[in-house]
Amino acid sequence: MKINPIKLNGKWKEGYSLDKHTISSVYIGENFFGNPQFETTYSEVGKNMNRRKYRGEHYRASNLAKVASEFIINDWKIVENIDLIIPIPPSKKREFQPVFLIVEELDEILKKFYCLDYFDKKDNREIKNLTSEEKSKIVSSNVLHKNRKLVRDVNILLVDDLYDSGFTLNLVYDELLKDEKVKNIYVLTMTKTRKG
Repeated sequence: MKINPIKLNGKWKEGYSLDKHTISSVYIGENFFGNPQFETTYSEVGKNMNRRKYRGEHYRASNLAKVASEFIINDWKIVENIDLIIPIPPSKKREFQPVFLIVEELDEILKKFYCLDYFDKKDNREIKNLTSEEKSKIVSSNVLHKNRKLVRDVNILLVDDLYDSGFTLNLVYDELLKDEKVKNIYVLTMTKTRKG
């Protein structure tokens, strides 16, 4: 699978997205209900994410984890710096969480500890759907509940499926930094929106 890594600037030590989610999206009219329709061209990573997330093609998590681990080991070269892998808490409840499946597969390849329930979201609001004004009032402790306590110093790799504004990533980062055992935080997302 072809990737085109994109550096993600933020408060974290270093971050990357494997590629853009979509390459283009062209308006083609409206459907019978008046909803706008688009012809979307995805990157290879974006296509795999989309089919894994919305078409239930669970095997694609293995493909994504494989390409992500190759990037971490061969290009980014931070595998020795990682002690713990944590997924960003999903915004929507699903039977199979795409980011959880990817993290479990990453663990199989990288042989690092991971924790799927380090954080839970306190409510089911999707942060991406909030207005800028609503987002400005959010602090990490109002949105996230921490379920674990670290007992030794760790470097953490945060993993998410899609980077848009980075708002949720920043909330998780802020909450993690409250723990003096957290040393460095790295970020890896599978894809990034074109506007993000």
